[in-house]
Amino acid sequence: MNTQLTFKELSNSMTGLSELSTMIDKLIISGAKGQPSLLGRTEGSTETWATVSYQQFVKTLQNFQRAVRRALEYCYRLHISLLGYDFEDINVIFNPLLLYILIKKLRTLKSK
Repeated sequence: MNTQLTFKELSNSMTGLSELSTMIDKLIISGAKGQPSLLGRTEGSTETWATVSYQQFVKTLQNFQRAVRRALEYCYRLHISLLGYDFEDINVIFNPLLLYILIKKLRTLKSK
């Protein structure tokens, strides 16, 4: 079976390629509900907006952790109950995000 491919040139130059790449990046970031400043895209972002973006990211991450924590606690309770152990309660605790703690401490120092 013979297959022939013919490549055709779309344009004589590659002008507009960087704009196209930037547009695709923006669409991917917004589709993933991400923040451009957290991914190194600093077009028009200030330090304050980057901090707000980071806090929003941390809150979203904590929401995911809450769901995972509940599922893990349920599974651990079920497993330990099936093994026949007697227990009061099981709590899963995630380590806090270090950078988020540092930002909170800096804010309290600035406000004093």
